Amino acid sequence: MGIIISFDRIILSTETTNTMVKAGKQIQLGQKPAKVSQQDATSSVPSALKYQSIKEVSKRFFLGRADVKHLFGISESTQFRYEKQNPVLKSAIADRLERFNRICQQALELFEDEAETQRWLSTPKVTLGGLTPLSALSTDAGAKKVEEILYQAEYGMFG
Repeated sequence: MGIIISFDRIILSTETTNTMVKAGKQIQLGQKPAKVSQQDATSSVPSALKYQSIKEVSKRFFLGRADVKHLFGISESTQFRYEKQNPVLKSAIADRLERFNRICQQALELFEDEAETQRWLSTPKVTLGGLTPLSALSTDAGAKKVEEILYQAEYGMFG
């Protein structure tokens, strides 16, 4: 049984082969791989997020400038500048926004109601040391704890 190696998975084949998968294309080992076009290289990269995305989240969850500073790490003066320019977000800020959106979506799927989701995210929790889930989302560790609480609620595991 041969093995074809891919960057994200190993594929077993029924015959011995001297090929490998690179950028989604199979290449023969010992040969130069074909050049990967810019479009192929960036097709799996999410599109750039702009500051407008932060403004939309702020409006949806009633976040003030101090909340945006705490959650996404954008100082108030930078927020003023970004409002005028609407620049592409730096990768660290975009990652925080993606994490925030992912967990808020998880909560929305659990509660099935926007108002209930917002209420839950804004209510302090004992398991978070008295923090609200929104506050906890400012760190990776806090976000993981919020995800854990949501999974426990979804699957009825309390304790």
